[in-house]
Amino acid sequence: MEFLDLINGNDEVVGKVSRSDAHNNASLTHRAVHFTLIDPVSHSVMVSRRAFSKKHDGGILCFLGEHVLSGEDYEDATQRGAKEELGIDVTKLFNVGEHVFSDENFSERIKMFLIEYRQNKPLQPDPAEIAEICWYTRAQLRTILVSTMAQYWLDNIDWTAILA
Repeated sequence: MEFLDLINGNDEVVGKVSRSDAHNNASLTHRAVHFTLIDPVSHSVMVSRRAFSKKHDGGILCFLGEHVLSGEDYEDATQRGAKEELGIDVTKLFNVGEHVFSDENFSERIKMFLIEYRQNKPLQPDPAEIAEICWYTRAQLRTILVSTMAQYWLDNIDWTAILA
């Protein structure tokens, strides 16, 4: 069973909760991360299409994400996620935002990270998580249809400065 840290409004750990309980009670706020790759050479950002078999947003374009496991920090979860979902080791992360996403079933404090990556290295996407990897320029990002959470990051990150 996977356990997540239960946090208060100041992002302080106040307990531990199972992942299933955290996703069935919006009053149990837990931590998560979203992350993506940016290519400074082509000035593009990676967006993935979730595996069609996924319960939430299957087949939808989005950024990658991980729950922050109990005892982990946001950076550790991002590094673990990049290894598990893309097969890459990450040493340098850029935190570009934070937001609490909630609906009737869950509440997650999410930090968004960018990982510098040159597309000349092969990725090994996990087919259970990722159906397709796509690369978009800053101008193209405005034209794609993405998940609600990914749209928040598209609208609230200064992609002009990042993909200059």
